Amino acid sequence: MAVLFRSVKALRLLPEESRPQRVYGCEVCRDLDWLCDERKTLLPVNRQDDLAQGLLEVFASQISGGKRDDRATLGRRLADATFHDAHNVDELEAATVAVDLTPVIQDSGPPLEEFTEGLVNDFKADVSRRLQKYQLPE
Repeated sequence: MAVLFRSVKALRLLPEESRPQRVYGCEVCRDLDWLCDERKTLLPVNRQDDLAQGLLEVFASQISGGKRDDRATLGRRLADATFHDAHNVDELEAATVAVDLTPVIQDSGPPLEEFTEGLVNDFKADVSRRLQKYQLPE
């Protein structure tokens, strides 16, 4: 979380013309599958297993002593590709879910906390709509 806040702060300090056109926040320690589908950006990571494994192995504390973030990360990528669109044939073999954070680096954009609360509120409203749709009569 600290890296995210500092990265956003650093990007906002750049002159607007020097900022990236898009900024995405990706799954790292926690997943983003709770986001409403329209807020998700699916990033393909097909055919990158060797590269991914090599990068993950750099973080020895996350793969030693019974902690196997490397295998979990690769498994999550397979799951993200499969579960993203439950009603259609998989388009990707592996993917990472991301959220577009571009609004929070813009001068007129919301603070990160407010932006995140909006995502949570969208999720809450989506769950409520779904529960109401299938609610059994009393």
